[in-house]
Amino acid sequence: MDPDSIWQLIALIVLLMMSAFFSASETALTSINRIRLRQRIEEGHKSAILIGKMLESPDQWLSAILVGNNVVNIGASALATSLAINTFGSKGIGIATGIMTLLVLIFSEITPKSLAASKADGIAAAVAIPIFMLMKLLRPLIFILTGITRFILRLFGINQNSQSTHVTEEELKTMMDVSHEEGQLEDDEKRLLEKVFEFGDEQVRYVMIPRTEVFAIDREDDYQIILETFKSTRFSRLPVYDETLDSIIGLLHMKDFFLFSGDPDNFNIEELIRKAYYTIESKRIADLFEEMRAQKQQMAIVVDEYGGTAGIITTQDIVEVIFGDIDDEHDTYNPDIEKIGPNEYWVKGSLRLKDLNEELNLELESDDYETIGGLVIGQLGTFPSLGETIIVDGLICQVLDRTRTRITKLSIRLCNSSDGNGDSNCESQTR
Repeated sequence: MDPDSIWQLIALIVLLMMSAFFSASETALTSINRIRLRQRIEEGHKSAILIGKMLESPDQWLSAILVGNNVVNIGASALATSLAINTFGSKGIGIATGIMTLLVLIFSEITPKSLAASKADGIAAAVAIPIFMLMKLLRPLIFILTGITRFILRLFGINQNSQSTHVTEEELKTMMDVSHEEGQLEDDEKRLLEKVFEFGDEQVRYVMIPRTEVFAIDREDDYQIILETFKSTRFSRLPVYDETLDSIIGLLHMKDFFLFSGDPDNFNIEELIRKAYYTIESKRIADLFEEMRAQKQQMAIVVDEYGGTAGIITTQDIVEVIFGDIDDEHDTYNPDIEKIGPNEYWVKGSLRLKDLNEELNLELESDDYETIGGLVIGQLGTFPSLGETIIVDGLICQVLDRTRTRITKLSIRLCNSSDGNGDSNCESQTR
């Protein structure tokens, strides 16, 4: 091989390496982790700051890379063709085309882009300065090219700036799932984040203490009755109603009550009642939490669409949506679900189907009922007696305790339905 051909071969190798550089740069800058980049910018890393500045004008750095890549690829093709013609004569054009296609695909496209995709952050930091310098060098050409590109896009009715760069909730959830699958997010961390998303969508009606479980004081109650109520409930504040729970007139705080120094026989509850804060069932708990925090309220009375009392909700109830039950030293431990044997549990009748599904990996659904107790009553079509058993979607449910109007405790057993027989298999287990 003559000296000219050797120099051409060396130049060809250099051009292929430059093509690989541009391909890797493009992939690295488009694949870089934006969250880690922002973190590094806040920490003051110069390369991260430069990358952040470049990413503000994606059309400019992308144009610089594409111009550079096309120039070196065309140059490499020209050199390869010249070498092939000198070596093989007229057949060299076809040979050069085939060889260059293979070389560019393997060494200038697939390999560098695959590497850059797996090491995007590090490679982006390494190429930031040379790409930025190329942007400055080619600024006049880039200005013309981007202007032409935008004009063509407008002809097709495409606004380059109309595409939103905001991350949606679904995208965040997908990122969370991927991080969990890759082991970067622990189970507890994932559950906590899921609760945060749930917090943003949950309505008051699904979190409140329902009317049937509300402890309240009649405005006609005397000092001794109120004292016993506070002692038995240990609540720091209680609603006060006039004749019926649908007419709540305010709240009585335990602190105000026990600071009363007058004669108990002359006790007047009206002097201690504080104004109640009201909300509606359909309000999002995230909005209510902000309102209650701004108003310095710890409890809100929830009213239904007819103006009656649907229940009450406290800031603790709202916080527990994210962090789970928060018990203090006065609370008696009474879990919503208690395992008593293989595939057998005691559950509260007021336990929401959604929470039961999460805890036991079930798929109970109902458009009419929110709780397992309500679902059992709905399936029976009548109010059950103590000890009554019913099969509900692969669960054997037995009523353990009830009041006059609701089921308070159930025993549920998961049927072994691996044979695919479903409820018929449950029936055989109840015999």
